[in-house]
Amino acid sequence: TKMRFAIEDQDAGLARLEVSPWKTIDWIGWKLISWDIATEGVGSWIGNGVLNGTLRIESIQLTRGDSSTTFGTLWFDDLRIAERVLATNQTEDQPSELPLGIELDQNYPNPFNPSTTISFSLPESGHVEVSVYSVTGQKVADLVNFVMGAGKQQVVFDASKLASGTYIYRLRFGGQERSRKMVLVK
Repeated sequence: TKMRFAIEDQDAGLARLEVSPWKTIDWIGWKLISWDIATEGVGSWIGNGVLNGTLRIESIQLTRGDSSTTFGTLWFDDLRIAERVLATNQTEDQPSELPLGIELDQNYPNPFNPSTTISFSLPESGHVEVSVYSVTGQKVADLVNFVMGAGKQQVVFDASKLASGTYIYRLRFGGQERSRKMVLVK
């Protein structure tokens, strides 16, 4: 069985569909399937073979070979279009975009059901903890507990197993703490 991504490329009012190369998949276990445009290129389906406009995932296309199974289930987790930017040396003329201290943004959306994104910024690399607590102070989730790089970071919190209510999320980094409230509405 093979699959490919079809991306709608909205450029100058024209909607074009560009595609990834076909990827061979099997039906056992979790697999990361990605499309690295720099090394794999862009195919043209109903387009020009170039991604240069506003992008959106249009479809996932599947094809089955003669010896392929006729049934199965595909689960998609964390499907997104992401731009990978290579690190460059920063010159003195360029202002630093790193914060002076830790910053914790309000989750979005808020209120939410069942998941929300928590964004934060770090002034340097180091060990980070992001946890979620009930209003009574009981820890209900550990979202991050490892070393992360400097700059803007984000984590998705899935609260599908929790009851509606107000929760507090807390960021700990380098001896500093920040916290904010969020509301789960089911």
